Amino acid sequence: MSINGAIKKQRSRRHLQKNIPMLNILSLIKIIICRLLSITIINVIFQIEVNIIMPLELNIEKIKRYAKQREDENWRFRTFLKGMDSENIDQIVHKLYETIRKKIDCTECGNCCNSLKPAVSQNEIRNLSSQLGMSIEIFEKKYLEKSDVKNNAFYFKDIPCKFLDGKICSIYNDRPETCGSYPHLHKSGFTSRSFFFLNQYEICPIIFNLYEQLKSKLNF
Repeated sequence: MSINGAIKKQRSRRHLQKNIPMLNILSLIKIIICRLLSITIINVIFQIEVNIIMPLELNIEKIKRYAKQREDENWRFRTFLKGMDSENIDQIVHKLYETIRKKIDCTECGNCCNSLKPAVSQNEIRNLSSQLGMSIEIFEKKYLEKSDVKNNAFYFKDIPCKFLDGKICSIYNDRPETCGSYPHLHKSGFTSRSFFFLNQYEICPIIFNLYEQLKSKLNF
């Protein structure tokens, strides 16, 4: 090799070495962009799939009949869910919930208020008794009962709820937190709380429809 050839080869190596960090950065940027695009595409496809859902059932009497007919199936599905990745299930449940809850007006239903006894915290008891212009003692005696199981926690004692006016909560803006967050599908840990949702399956149309959509989504 001539001297000029050796010099050119050496310069080429130096140039390559000098640009390796830049090449690595560019490669890393390409990988990140590809992954972000993949995630975006997957999310778009998933959202399309979520939006294409079977017709929702809102008739409470039909839901109660389906609950009896599908009791064994629902317990098998609960067992099936236990074998799934809980984080993936939460992701699917949250997206389904966001889609379904926009299509169901809880103030046109009120079945949870006709069927359940929500827990009431001490702060909520003080607030509600004050709003109603009565002492805490009278409020507790009139509206609440203590749990024998959960550290003497208080619950509304009447079913249907005394504050239910038709299908509307008369203390809606001051309702207990457990009422406001019901049916609790926005929270994590769906599979670990599946027993709760099974018990609510015949009560809440959102839970019923989400449970059925989830079966379809997972090809159960």
